[in-house]
Amino acid sequence: MNITKVIVIPILFVATLISTHLSSKPTPAEIARACGAMSCDVVFSKMRRFAKNGSPHAQAVLSLLYREGHGTEVNNDLSVTYMRRAAKGGLAFAQHHLA
Repeated sequence: MNITKVIVIPILFVATLISTHLSSKPTPAEIARACGAMSCDVVFSKMRRFAKNGSPHAQAVLSLLYREGHGTEVNNDLSVTYMRRAAKGGLAFAQHHLA
């Protein structure tokens, strides 16, 4: 996978989820837009793999996926766990989110 896609996709995904989360409960169309051309199941699977390999960006994205239930069931415990890992990895978004 192209390194640009590995970095850019999580950042765009986080930005989309944040904007939809701040406004209201996302509609199915907004969820589809956030996942892009891939289904949320595919995005979840890829982010979980990258997160387990230590990517703070993927950990933050995975945290939001668990929190909102996109591509998986809602799991607040895992959401907090992955956001903490992202914060520990130095991701400012995650540090701010946990503050």
